[in-house]
Parts: sequence; C-alpha cells; structure tokens
Amino acid sequence: MNFIKKIFKSSNVEFSGINNEENGFAIDGLSKAVIEALRDGIIVYDRDSKILVFNKAAEKIFNLNSEEIIGRSFSPNDIKESKLKILIQTLFPSLAPAIVKHSESNVYPQIVDISFEEPKIEIRVATNRIGDSKGGIFGFVKIINDRTRELNILKIKNEFISTAAHQLRTPLTAINWALESLVRESLTENQKPIVETGLQASSHLLKIVNDLLDVSKIEEGRYGYNFEKINLINFIEDMIKKAEEIAVPAGIKIYLKKPVEPRPQTNCLWKYFFRQHISGRCRPERRIRL
Repeated sequence: MNFIKKIFKSSNVEFSGINNEENGFAIDGLSKAVIEALRDGIIVYDRDSKILVFNKAAEKIFNLNSEEIIGRSFSPNDIKESKLKILIQTLFPSLAPAIVKHSESNVYPQIVDISFEEPKIEIRVATNRIGDSKGGIFGFVKIINDRTRELNILKIKNEFISTAAHQLRTPLTAINWALESLVRESLTENQKPIVETGLQASSHLLKIVNDLLDVSKIEEGRYGYNFEKINLINFIEDMIKKAEEIAVPAGIKIYLKKPVEPRPQTNCLWKYFFRQHISGRCRPERRIRL
C-alpha cells in the first residue's frame, strides 16, 4: 500500500486520458507500466467516485473494459446495470451480498473480504485515501486481490483430506477392535506385549485420523481447543514409551529425568508440543529435563 501511495504522488504526465490540471491527478509513464503489470486489480477514483485508474487486472476481475470505465462517475444506483453489479458492490461494499471486515471503521487502509455467488468470486479489497497538495483528500485507491482460485484449491484440499480420513477410519476401527478382542484372550508372555504394542499403535493412528477430520471443522469455524488437566510426567512417560518403539531399533536412547518435587497438572496444550517434540527427528541421545 505504501508503494501505491508513492506512485500516486507524482508527476506531470497524463494517465489514460485524465488531464492533470483538471483533475489534480497524474501518473508518470514508469508508474503506469508498473500498475498495468500488477496481478492485483487497481482502481483509483476521486471523491465523486469518478474512476481515474482501472488496470488490466481489474479488467479481468470485473470483466469490464477500462475504456468504458475510466472517466465515468458511479453511484449505488448503477447496481441496476447487470454488468456493473460486482464493480458497484466493490466500490460500495455495503451493497455486497457478504463481506468480512478486517479493519476498524474509519481506520485506513480499510480491508474487507467480499464474496459473490453469481459468478462465484472471492476478493480481498484494501482501500486507502489519496491526499492532495493542500493536505485534503483527493480520492481513494482500491487494491483488489482475486482469491477465488486460492480458496477453491484450499476447499478441494480440505475435502480430499476429509474423504481420505473417513476412508481410513473404517478399517482402522476394525483393526483396533480386533486387537482389543485379541488382548483379552489367553496369550503367552511373548505374544501379549506384541499385541499390546499393536493396539497402542492402532489407537494412536486412529487418533491421528480423527485429528485430520478436524480440518473440516476448522474450515467451517467450528474447531476449538478442549483444555483439560493432565499429569505431565505420566504423559511424557507415555510419549517416550511410544517413541522407544522407533528409537530402540535405531540405537537411540531417550531419558527422562523426573523432578524431585511433584509438578502441578498442566493444560493439554502441552500434549501437542511434546508429541511433536519427542516423535520428531531424534539425535542419537536425547534427554528431557523438567
């Protein structure tokens, strides 16, 4: 935004037919070339909503030709013209079907996300003021970032993860149930630890799959932390036991030096930290001191 503001401070060259003496606005040739090359749409308009700049990216986003837009003043009533509907709702966000504000009122730059259904378009719009030589407000600049493709890819990715997790959960649940049944059978001393290890591993894997399903909850804004008090020492010992299944065959030793005095219970947020910390890339010897 600071870069754009610098561009709009200079010079004595006309831009897209806008006369600098009449409008008090001009852009030099280099700045014009930069604006035209930007991937984000740029719209500049004065206090009467007269469009002064409408770059190529804006043409693509709004499916409009700059020649029919530049030099024209717009008002909310122009929303009745179907081809101008999305542009008018962007210029006047209060008319938009769905917006999410990311800034406080009367604080610039104003940043909003706007969603359109027909056609399906998702944009982020940053609006800032342009000052004149007398210290007043000459007009405004809008920077429009088309997020449609980005959000579509994110949605497809989340749907894939959710579908894959659901498909994994069914056979894992069956494996878990079979191991739970097996561990209750009469097993030899050699067989029992093998089955218990398999049950622990399958339960852990099932927990990971359930965590993957939380992706859809995050996307829908339904995900939250569920804090609970745990015994940190017992939890770390459990994590070490799981890590040893991989560490011991690799010749890695993991030590836990317990504190002399008992530690108070802590929130489950530690669970994620220690699970990632212990099950991550291990050095030949790792000591955990509390």
